[in-house]
Amino acid sequence: MTIVLSNRGGSLRAAVMKDGRLWSYAEETLTHPAAEDIYLGRVDRCMPGLAACFVRIGETQVFLPYAEMRIPTPPRSGERVAVQIKRPPNGQKLAYATMDLCFAGKHSLLLPMSDTCAVSSRIENESERGRLYTRCLSLRPAGMGLILRSEALNASDSEILEEVRTLTEQWETLRNTAQTAPVGLLRAADGITERLLRDAKSSVDEIVTDEAPKAPWPVPFRVEADPFALFGVEAKLAAALKRRVWLPSGGNIVIDPCEAMTVIDVNTACSSGSRRDPCLNAVSVNREAAGEIARVLRVRGIGGIVLIDFIDMEREEDRTSVTDALREAFRGDPVKTVLHGFTRLGLFEMTRKREEKPLSPRDTREAQKMQ
Repeated sequence: MTIVLSNRGGSLRAAVMKDGRLWSYAEETLTHPAAEDIYLGRVDRCMPGLAACFVRIGETQVFLPYAEMRIPTPPRSGERVAVQIKRPPNGQKLAYATMDLCFAGKHSLLLPMSDTCAVSSRIENESERGRLYTRCLSLRPAGMGLILRSEALNASDSEILEEVRTLTEQWETLRNTAQTAPVGLLRAADGITERLLRDAKSSVDEIVTDEAPKAPWPVPFRVEADPFALFGVEAKLAAALKRRVWLPSGGNIVIDPCEAMTVIDVNTACSSGSRRDPCLNAVSVNREAAGEIARVLRVRGIGGIVLIDFIDMEREEDRTSVTDALREAFRGDPVKTVLHGFTRLGLFEMTRKREEKPLSPRDTREAQKMQ
């Protein structure tokens, strides 16, 4: 896996490439609030009917549900509270915030306002989960919560402890700052490069960039004049953002984002599969589409409800095969994804956590103008 960075036009952009294909794209945003930002805010008003508060963090407000508070009673208007952005604003929707602050590392998540002890849901093996949970109990700081990520499976106790110490120091610094700080941003989210290195589910071979780093990276890097052109990122991004995305077999997927969900249709189109066995061809195209759907959703940053209309399959074992292909395709996605399965109408339901504003073809055109 290669991380490609471009600073052309004054805006940092990052792409993740695997085997010559684009698997992720992100732009460094200078606008706030952004996901993972931590603010010191002031409660504007509480709405018991909504079971939530509106908290002012400067020029804007955020939505804070009672369920996201770590205090016995809701705060009063005018009270200062520290909140973290879980979802950034989207259109007319305010940013969604929580008081359950989280400091993320490569192997663990520190929850200083909680006493949670848990293991990543990505780990399905019960013996591995039990072993990690026991480690979590022994490594958790007193009076705080700790979640061990799937990467903790291959980390030693000393590595995790060192990371937890670093995260605890970040929390202590923020808590001390909040005592005298004005309402506003307390701690900005990690930058693109730091997040990609932190959340990578497979090893990063190198970073290719047009500017040498100001701080050392834990992986090799090389400097190129135009890394995006070197890897053909713009063309690959434009293709991934089209409504119709073609598959190597000749089939295609059609992506239609709606207000409430994203709908994806899978078609055989001019697939060159078996004509004698349409069922076999349908399964083959559906499995191929499963891998492409995982890639495209990740590149576009699509979250929320996703409905997939696969090519009709009569046999249950064929549906299971396609579900397994989807599960394997999303295994490397750092964003939490839940596969709910086929509905009675034959549509496949899944959800992907909303963590960013999804990209559109217009975003690509704007990025190209900046060069």
